[in-house]
Amino acid sequence: MLQKFGKRVMNNFGLKILAVLFAVVLWIVVVNIDDPSNSKPYTTSVSLENKSYITSMGKWADYLDGKNSLEEAVTILKRDTRHFAKRQLTWFRRERDVNWIQKEEFGYDEEKILQAMLAILKEKEITD
Repeated sequence: MLQKFGKRVMNNFGLKILAVLFAVVLWIVVVNIDDPSNSKPYTTSVSLENKSYITSMGKWADYLDGKNSLEEAVTILKRDTRHFAKRQLTWFRRERDVNWIQKEEFGYDEEKILQAMLAILKEKEITD
């Protein structure tokens, strides 16, 4: 049945003309659709997250603009980095399920550290 339909489509000149006319009409419709870049703009509110990171990167811009010296920019970035690290540690200390692993206890051997981590996961039944 599919072969018969295929032969009819391939040999039917009128069907080919109809397909071309349909394609032309479709092309005209698509060409006349409004371009979305010409549509009306709309406004929305935007909230800024991680503002401290963005403003700390601005310290380098201040240095590049000549507003700060290199020493001032480095001092400010070091201070901001320390403050960020303290906030991270405070957040992690409040998390009860965090397991702290001291690398020096394992002699900084990554394989031993990995095995200890896997043992903790197995103990908590997180992995096999």
